[in-house]
Amino acid sequence: MLALLCAATALALQPAPQVIKPNFKAGQEFRFQASAEMTFAGEKATVSTKYRVKIVEVRADGGFLIEAVETESKARMGGQDMTMPPKNPGRTLYRADGMPMSLMGEGTDATGYRFAHLNAFRYPTEDVAPGAKWTAKVEAAKTGQVAGSGEYEYLGNEAVGAIECAKVRFAFKESEGAQPAEADGWFWISLEDGWIVKVIRNVKNAPVGNSPTPVSVSSTVERVQ
Repeated sequence: MLALLCAATALALQPAPQVIKPNFKAGQEFRFQASAEMTFAGEKATVSTKYRVKIVEVRADGGFLIEAVETESKARMGGQDMTMPPKNPGRTLYRADGMPMSLMGEGTDATGYRFAHLNAFRYPTEDVAPGAKWTAKVEAAKTGQVAGSGEYEYLGNEAVGAIECAKVRFAFKESEGAQPAEADGWFWISLEDGWIVKVIRNVKNAPVGNSPTPVSVSSTVERVQ
């Protein structure tokens, strides 16, 4: 009897499975601020950016189209501060699971597609409990995207400011090319709307232009509440 009571108590104390899925609607907008430090050939550069993301369309199959508009961008390199002209708006079409399908606008070359996958959050296909893991596999494509795979682990819930979030650890690695890129870090995903609230990401061998030496990027992106 005591054993059954203990088992029932332990079962009751287990956290309920968590739903992590897109729940945003067309027309919603989110504002972000981002900071990044790049290291290449022994030099460091910092970049700070403000931008907004608009959900343009949510499709019947669950896929969604977003538009990103940069509103401010500043950089510091070699002791010099620079204000950079904002990029033109760009759009990305995602599958229902959060993986990018198509880029439109600036950054639609191979570099853009590689960064899009390094930055992507793949939603789990089922409800998850702390410690649950899932994966993503990316095939090489004519867009210039190279093959790679990602691993994700739900760590539990954690608030970012006033927003309750699911915290997910991730690691994504390309599996081909002369300098395969890899990224790792943490996502905080809103439990209410399913969109990103915060990301801390470290990228090695980042696909930045035609740099003759490997580039490392450490960045933090956070929703402006």
